[in-house]
Amino acid sequence: MNESALDNRFLSLTVSFAVFLFFSCMLAVPVGYTVGPAILLITSVYVLSKRPRLDLSYEDKRLVYLLLVVFLVALFMYVYHANRVRSLDLPSRYVLAVPVLFMLLGRSPRLSWLWAGLITGCVCGAALALWQAVALGLHRPSGFTGVIQFGDLGLAMGVFCVAGLFWAATQARYARQWQLALVLGAVAGGCVSVISGSRGGWIALPLVLVLFLVAFLNRQNLARAMGLVLVLCAGLAILVVTVPSLKTRYTQAVSDVQKFDDGVADTSIGARLALWDALFIMIPQKPVLGWSEKDYHIELKRLVAEKKAKPVILQLANTHNNYLELWVFQGFIGLLAVLALMFAAFWSFCRRLRSDNMAVRVMAVCGASLLACYAVFGTSQVILGRNNTLLFFLVSLVVFWACMRREENKDRRALT
Repeated sequence: MNESALDNRFLSLTVSFAVFLFFSCMLAVPVGYTVGPAILLITSVYVLSKRPRLDLSYEDKRLVYLLLVVFLVALFMYVYHANRVRSLDLPSRYVLAVPVLFMLLGRSPRLSWLWAGLITGCVCGAALALWQAVALGLHRPSGFTGVIQFGDLGLAMGVFCVAGLFWAATQARYARQWQLALVLGAVAGGCVSVISGSRGGWIALPLVLVLFLVAFLNRQNLARAMGLVLVLCAGLAILVVTVPSLKTRYTQAVSDVQKFDDGVADTSIGARLALWDALFIMIPQKPVLGWSEKDYHIELKRLVAEKKAKPVILQLANTHNNYLELWVFQGFIGLLAVLALMFAAFWSFCRRLRSDNMAVRVMAVCGASLLACYAVFGTSQVILGRNNTLLFFLVSLVVFWACMRREENKDRRALT
C-alpha cells in the first residue's frame, strides 16, 4: 500500500472516529462535545492545506455562502453596535464549519461509525439521566448542561436513531443487530427527553412524523405504517397520562399561563411571556439593525421602571426564543440570515426524501428532522445561542449533508 493510500485511510478513520466521538460524548461527558469538532477542524486544515480539488455543486456553494453570511452579519452588528468581542464567539462557529464541510464532502465518515456514535450517546445519556433522577433524586435531570438542552438533544438523537433503522434494513446479515441497537438508541434518546421534562421539544414530533411518512410511506407499507402511527399515538397518550413527571409538567404549564392571564408573571412560562411582551415593544423601535447589548439592558430597566414590563424579566439570562433573540440584537437582517440558512438546507434535504438510494433518503430525513426540530426548539429556547446546541446543529448539518452528497456521487459514478 503506497503512502497516499495510507494517508487517505488514516484520514478516513480519523474523520469517522471524530464523528463517533462527537455524538457519543454529546450527552454524558462534560464538554465532551468539543473534542470531536476540534479533531474535525484540525484535520480539515491539514487536508485543505494540500489544496485538493473541490467539486462543489450549486447547493454546496449555497450552503457555504449562507454559513458565511450568518457570520458576516454578526460581524457587522459587532462593529455597528460596539458590542463586546465575545459577541463574535458563537457566530465564529459558522465560519469554522465551512472548512469542515469542504473536507467532509471529500472524506465523509462511515455511516456505521455515525450510527454507533448516536446509539452510544443516547444510551449513555439515558443512563446519566436515570442516575441523576434515582440516585441523586433530581426532579429534572440535566446531564452536564442545561435541562432543556439535555432533553432536546436527546430527543433529536433518538429521532436520528429511528431514521437509522431504515439504513439498517440494507445491511444484509448484520441488519438485525443494527436494528436492535438502533431501537435501543431511539428508546434511550426518548427517555432522556421524558426524564428531563423538556416539554418544548415534544412539539417537534408531529413535524418529524410527517417527514418520515413523506420519505418512507408507500402503497406496500401503508396499512402497516398507519397501524404503527396509531400505536405510537396511543403509546404517547398513555405515557402522558401515566408518567407523573409528564402530567406535572403539563399541569404546571397550564397553571403558569392561567396565572399570567391573571397578572402573575413570577413563574417559568409567565416570566418568558412577560419578556416577550417587552420585546414586542422594543423590536419595532429598531426593527432592521436591532439593539446593542448595552442599550438592550438599559431599555429593559426603563420599561420596568415605567411599569410597562414586569420586574421578573430582569432576572432572565436570555429571551428564551431564538427568533426574538436574533431580531432584538441583530435586527431583521440577522434573523433573515439564519432563517435563510435553515430554510435552504431544509429544502435541499426535503428534495431527497424520496430518493431511490436508501442511504441518501435516510440522510435526508436526518437532515430535515434536524432543521424541523431546531425550528421548534427555538420557540422556547435560544437553541443557537449556546455552544453545545450550536455545535450540535452545525456538526450534524455538515455531517448529514456530506454523507448524503457522498452517496449521491456514488450513484452518479456508477451510472457513468
